Parts: sequence; C-alpha cells; structure tokens
Amino acid sequence: MPPDPASRNPAGRGRATLIAAQLAGLFGTSARVALQGEQAWASAVFAGTRYRFAVEWTPLAKAAKRASLAKALPDHEFDLTGHFVADLVVREQSDDRWLIEILALVDPVRNERDAVSAGPSSARACQGQP
Repeated sequence: MPPDPASRNPAGRGRATLIAAQLAGLFGTSARVALQGEQAWASAVFAGTRYRFAVEWTPLAKAAKRASLAKALPDHEFDLTGHFVADLVVREQSDDRWLIEILALVDPVRNERDAVSAGPSSARACQGQP
C-alpha cells in the first residue's frame, strides 16, 4: 500500500484534516469524508495545495439533501487560518459517492498582516539574525 500523501507534509495534513472535518460537519451523519490525495500547487503569484476528497454517502442520505449540498458547497466559507479556498469542484457525483477537489492557497494578506504584527525582531530571528 503506498504511503498516505498527507503524511509527507505535516502542515498540509493539518489543513486536510481541517477541511475534512468541516466537510463532515456540513454533511453530518449522512456521509463519510476521506482524503484521497494532495498535490502542491503554485502560480507566479500564489502557492497552495490541491486536495482530493471522497465522500461516501450512507443509504439513508436523501437525494434532495445531496443536491442542495452540491449546489451550496462551492460557496462555502472554510475556516483555514492563513489559507483560503480558491476553488472547489465536485468532480464526480453518484448516489453513493462524490469526488471533491479543493484548492487551498496561502493567504498573502493574512500572512503579511501576521508578519507585520510579529514585529521586526521576529523577522530577524527567522533569518537567523539576533
């Protein structure tokens, strides 16, 4: 069995766990959410991770509830400190399984604000200067 891709990136695993927990909170007891994989992603301006989740629906999950969730899911605000969800796509949908891709990017505004509030002494310490 290949290693879990999240195990190679502890920080990413934390975000994946947060996203999975928030998805599970939305779906309630009607579904089980599992991380299928993750891949680093970057552009000239942004960096982040693309996560793939499988959602296994219970036989009791109502079709109307699934349809409502599929429609609302792309606009859901995830709580990911220092990151934001830039893209969410339900790649596959069936009565018993969904495959969801989520692109979480580093939030440059939030991280810049955190660096400024930490002050210049922490910036020097991060660079190995006294």
